Amino acid sequence: MYRVRRESVVCIVTLAVVMLLAAAAAEMSESWFEYRARTTRELRNRAKTSLETNKGLGELHSRQKRSIAFPTGSTFTITPVLCIPVVSVGDLSGYLDIELPFTIKLPNATQVSFGRMDDDRMGIYNVLIDTLSRFGVDGKSCLLRAVCEVSESPLRDDGLLGEILNIVLTSSYGSNSDEMYDYVNAEYYGRAYGNCWSAYPQCPMSLFKIMDSLDLDL
Repeated sequence: MYRVRRESVVCIVTLAVVMLLAAAAAEMSESWFEYRARTTRELRNRAKTSLETNKGLGELHSRQKRSIAFPTGSTFTITPVLCIPVVSVGDLSGYLDIELPFTIKLPNATQVSFGRMDDDRMGIYNVLIDTLSRFGVDGKSCLLRAVCEVSESPLRDDGLLGEILNIVLTSSYGSNSDEMYDYVNAEYYGRAYGNCWSAYPQCPMSLFKIMDSLDLDL
């Protein structure tokens, strides 16, 4: 039962991060790795001795807002599948497949929102916090730990989902709002010091260790 619950967490997290992909692709003028290389140089040139002095590092140059408009009636469907073994007799085995399709209506030219990406990212973060909290953990602390960990050790060889997680959990990527301050601090802490488990002891688990234990093919 615990394994099923952990897999459910990963399915929900995967759904949430994929929802930000279209907005991220439309708004960013540089790749995530180009961004990381640039900000790493900035960090090296503006090194600080205290985490509390890093607030100014989150203030990035503004970019022109761009959006994608789709033909009227366009939809985007995500169908996570949870496969649960239920019986095994000799060479015979059975599985219960649970499909959770989600269909998102894509905006046409008259529905494009010009809100900031910070609002979209905070919306995703709030969903993740609420989801993690339902499993009896400190949702915000665990999300901060995940932001810290992906900054400490980016996902470089984990396919499309790894790239999406890099973008979504890099809080300063396209962000400059005050409400993102805690997440930007977590990002810089992970990159500068590591040991994210000690920075966020309220969170007893690592999202990435759970994913590794489930042998997910990202």
